[in-house]
Amino acid sequence: ITMTQCALLSLRLLGDDLSRVNRRAVLAAIGALQARDGSFRCADDGSSETDLRFTYSAVTICHLLGGDAFDAIDVDACVGYIRSCQSYEFGF
Repeated sequence: ITMTQCALLSLRLLGDDLSRVNRRAVLAAIGALQARDGSFRCADDGSSETDLRFTYSAVTICHLLGGDAFDAIDVDACVGYIRSCQSYEFGF
């Protein structure tokens, strides 16, 4: 998920409009990486590792792809996961 984020960000920084990106396939992959608690796995390789880094990558990808991209993920669960990561000291 982080490499997809890096690739899309790099393309945008280089002036690409992302029109050649298979948006549907990318969003399907991002949706498949979301865990029930709203977090995201780093890859679809059987890994169960999830954390805010991968959640940030997923949200960034959806933002970059625009339009209805956020329909590919459970936004409410994602927000709930992010909020659950806040510590008693109010950090994340």
